[in-house]
This record gives sequence, structure tokens and C-alpha cells, in this order.
Amino acid sequence: MGRPVLILTGEIGVGKTTACRKAAKQAVCMGLSSGGILTPPIYEDGRKTGFFAEDLKTGEQWPLGTKGTGSDLKGPVFGIYRFSIDGFSKAYGTLKTAVVERCDLIVLDEIGPLEIVHKKGFWRILRPLFDQKNAFLLLVVRPSLIEDVKKMLGERRIFVFTANTENRNSLPGRIVDTIK
Repeated sequence: MGRPVLILTGEIGVGKTTACRKAAKQAVCMGLSSGGILTPPIYEDGRKTGFFAEDLKTGEQWPLGTKGTGSDLKGPVFGIYRFSIDGFSKAYGTLKTAVVERCDLIVLDEIGPLEIVHKKGFWRILRPLFDQKNAFLLLVVRPSLIEDVKKMLGERRIFVFTANTENRNSLPGRIVDTIK
């Protein structure tokens, strides 16, 4: 059956990426190894204009998606965002490294309609990632897609955490307590 999968969900902008970062840091303090991808927002003049992919282990960031049609990024368009094929390729490499290095906790922020509905973005890494039974997976999933992701995970034990403004500071500790 493998180690459990932790799904983190919540509305846009509530702090899911920050909760993942803090949970991973706490896991490392417990002696666990962690790796994976975070997708922190890019702000310009106080407005969100896109997001980076970030290697959880090294902190290295690169563009993953941006608003607008004038973007230099080459890749799929979903809603108001254009995505980077190169950005996703680098993210795949980061996730594969976390798998090969047998990280105890692997984070993927986030699985959304681009993946589940359109089978793009992180889609091609989902099955190899979900097959990692020796790792705890911490997945950020849009609320409307949780049931789809659960079906893909099969018989794995799953814990769902919903982030909101009231619990976002205590949530990383609750996630790590589930791992202990």
C-alpha cells in the first residue's frame, strides 16, 4: 500500500505554497529528506503576473507561467496563463531527482485543470510520481479535482488538508504530524 499521500487544497492565494515549504522544512528538521517542486507567485507592482517553478531542495527558481499573450514562454495556454515547456521539463527533472534520490517527502505544487482536464503541464510525471510507494507525497490539488486525483492514486491512504486564512499557520505542523 505504501506511505500515505497528503493532499493540500484550498482557495487561490490562501498560502498553500507557503504551507508546503514550511512542512518540508519541518520534515527535514525531523531527519527526513525532501524534494520536489513549489510554484510561488510572481508579483509585479503588487499584482500577480505569473509563477515560478522552484526546486524545493536547492531554492533555484525559473519561470513556469505568466499572464498575457505577449509572453516569451513557449508552451500551453490555459485561462489567462501561458506556460513554459522548458520550465516544465526542468521541473520534471527536479521531480525525477527526488524519486531517484529516494526522498522521504516529495512535494508537487500543484495539480490543476491543466494536468487533469487537458493532460498537459505536470501530467506526464503524475503516474511515475504516484507509483512511489516509499515516499510521502504532498500534493497541492485544486478542490474541484480532488476526487479525480484520488482515483488516480488507487488504494493509497490519503489525507486531505484544506488551507484557509485561519489555519494556514498551523497547517504545516498538522501535515508533519501525519508523517510522524
